[in-house]
Amino acid sequence: MVGQVAVGILGDSDTILVARPPMELSQRTPELEILTIPLPVSEHALIERLEIRTTTLYGLTDDRKPILAVLRLAQNSRYAAQIRRYDPEAVADRMRENGGDFTEALEHTRAVPEHTGVITQRQLREADRAEAVQRAAKLRTRTYESIEELTKAICVYPLLCVCPRDVNEEGEPS
Repeated sequence: MVGQVAVGILGDSDTILVARPPMELSQRTPELEILTIPLPVSEHALIERLEIRTTTLYGLTDDRKPILAVLRLAQNSRYAAQIRRYDPEAVADRMRENGGDFTEALEHTRAVPEHTGVITQRQLREADRAEAVQRAAKLRTRTYESIEELTKAICVYPLLCVCPRDVNEEGEPS
């Protein structure tokens, strides 16, 4: 696990906006993935791990550092976008005032709630624990006294076998 690289804003179900993106986002590294962490962190609110399909960097020609990375996801998030419609001129004005901080400009124009682009180390630790609980809940172990019991139990998956309940009196599939 690489650890936290950046904090982004869910712009749409398949789009993450990352202001002042770090260099790691400009390199095609397969180990990078998006974690959507609903706040406050809870074991009951699913933490998603989503694959990045494409990354687009936005910047100015006279500055080598990108202002924004737009990450398109390979699958949609189940969560709603965090951003509302905004006036691009108002955001541009604020970015000129604040030195190019896109997230702060969105907050200032009320396009996103305050502190949207912030996650604390405590919240990351809580998310790590919650995700471990969520993953553990997906693993189930069943043991049986015999192979016959085991194979009958597997018949709960109807496409795998002809189960005794699906057999007529002559022993043929019904």
